[in-house]
Amino acid sequence: MIAFSVEEGKVRFEINEEAARRDGLKIDSKLLVLAKAPGRRNERQPAPVAFPGALDPAQTHAAGVLTSTLALLLASCGFMVFDLIDFRSDLARESR
Repeated sequence: MIAFSVEEGKVRFEINEEAARRDGLKIDSKLLVLAKAPGRRNERQPAPVAFPGALDPAQTHAAGVLTSTLALLLASCGFMVFDLIDFRSDLARESR
């Protein structure tokens, strides 16, 4: 899905958008602009480097699901707070 490589002393990355989409993940367009497209490596570029402790695909998917779930939970809490404030202001108007 995401492969990192070191080129000229800099860490570069490549995103396989199709693999991400298959796993139900959406990659932000701003990040896709910065990434290299898969399969566009020329012969002079080094192969991706495996980093110790890197997540395997199952862990990456689980992290994505957890992140999405957390975002939904936070959004729900935000809407609940907004509804509570709106309800309290309605109550205040009715009591006048």
